[in-house]
Amino acid sequence: MMIGHLSFAGFAELVISSGVVAWLQKVDPGLLRLTAPDAPDLNAPASLQEDRKLWPAAWKLWLGLGILLALTPLGILTVGAGWGEWRPGDFSLGQVPSGLARLSSLWTAPFARYAPSFVPNAWFGYLVSAMVGVGLIILLSLLLYRVVSYRAATVREPVAGRRRKSFVEKTIRSLLHVLQDALFAEETAQSAGLLQRLDARVKLVGMGLLILTAVALHRISVLAALLAAAVLLAAASRIPVRVLAAKVWIGVLAFTGIVALPAIFLTPGVAVFRLPVLDWTVSYQGLRTAAFLILRGETAATFAVLLVLCTLWTRLLRALRFFRVPAVLVAIVGMTYRYIFLFLETARDMFEAREVRLIGSLEPADRRRLATASAGLLLGKSIQLSGEVHLAMQARGFRGDIHLLENPSMRSKDWLGLAAFSGLAGAAMWFGR
Repeated sequence: MMIGHLSFAGFAELVISSGVVAWLQKVDPGLLRLTAPDAPDLNAPASLQEDRKLWPAAWKLWLGLGILLALTPLGILTVGAGWGEWRPGDFSLGQVPSGLARLSSLWTAPFARYAPSFVPNAWFGYLVSAMVGVGLIILLSLLLYRVVSYRAATVREPVAGRRRKSFVEKTIRSLLHVLQDALFAEETAQSAGLLQRLDARVKLVGMGLLILTAVALHRISVLAALLAAAVLLAAASRIPVRVLAAKVWIGVLAFTGIVALPAIFLTPGVAVFRLPVLDWTVSYQGLRTAAFLILRGETAATFAVLLVLCTLWTRLLRALRFFRVPAVLVAIVGMTYRYIFLFLETARDMFEAREVRLIGSLEPADRRRLATASAGLLLGKSIQLSGEVHLAMQARGFRGDIHLLENPSMRSKDWLGLAAFSGLAGAAMWFGR
C-alpha cells in the first residue's frame, strides 16, 4: 500500500486536490478563507497584496516554539532515561542488545543526553540544548531557502543559445511518445512475424497458458528457460529485445525489485553474507524468494506484451467474444481503448494551443497553476467526450459485438501453434513441479 500511494495514488490526489483549490481560488475564494483566514486575496490589486504582510500570522509559531523551549527542562523530572536515549551502560551486564552495543559508538550527538559538558547545571543544560537545536534547524532552513531562491533566480535569467523547456512542451512531448507507442504496437501487429501469422484465439489461449505456467513453476532454472523462450518468440516475431527491455523488463524489475527487497533480509534461512554497518543477514532462501518473484513478473509481463504487440486490437476483442466473454465487458474494454486515444488527442491539442499563446518562460508558481488548471479542464472535457463517444457508437449500431470484414477460421498452422503452446506449457509444468 505504501508503494502504491507514494507513487501513483498520492500524486493523483495531489493533482486533483490542487486543481480543486485552484478552481476555488477563482470562483469562490471566500470558501477557502473559512479555514484559512490569513490567506492572501489573489483577486486583490497587486499594491494591496504587497502591502499586506504575512508576518503577523507567524507570531503564533514563534510563541509556540518559545513555550516549548522554556518547558524543555521538565525532562529532568522523568525517572530513568528517555525513550530511545539508552546507552550500553543503562543495561545490566549481558542484557545489552547486540545492535545497541555495536552501533552505540558509530555516532555521538553534540549534546549527548541533553547535557553539554560546559554547563554544570542540568536545568540550564536542557535549555541550552533546545536553543542550539532549534537554532541549527532555523539556520539550515534559511540556508536551504537561499539556495533554492538563488537557483530559481538563475533559471529565470535568459541563457544565450539555450532555452529551457517549459511544462507545456514536456507534456506535449510525453503525449506524442504515448501515441507513437500505440502506433508502434499497430505496426508490429501487422508485420510478417511468427506470432502475427497465428489466429488471435490461438495466441490468447497460448499466452494465457504460458502466463499461468510462469506463476505456478517451482524451479528457477525452468522459469529462466521459459523467459528465454519468450525472448526467442519475440525475435521470431520481429520485436527487438531493446523494446522488451524498455517497455517491460526495466519497469517490472523496478516494481518487483522494491517489493522483493525486504524478503532478502526478512526470510529466515542459511546466511549467505551480512551487510556491513547494518549487520543485516542475507539468506539463501530470501534470495531465492526474491528471484522467483522477479522472474515470474518478468516472464508473465513479457508474454502479455507479446500478445498485445502481435495482435490487432479488433481481433483480440473478437477472440474474447469467441470465448463467451460477456458483451458488456468487451464493450467497456473497446470503448476504453478508443476513448484513451480521443483523450490523448484532446490533451495534445489543448497543450499545443497553450504553447502557441505563451511568451517566454513561466514562473514556478505559474507552471503549477497551469498544471492544476489543465487537469481540471481535462476532467471536464473527458466527461463531455465520454457521452459523445457513447452516443456516436450507438448511432453506428454498436451493441458490444465486434464485427470484422473477414470471418476468422482455424487453419493448420493455427492448430500447430496451439499444440506448440500447449506442449511448451506442459513441459515447463512437468520439469518445474
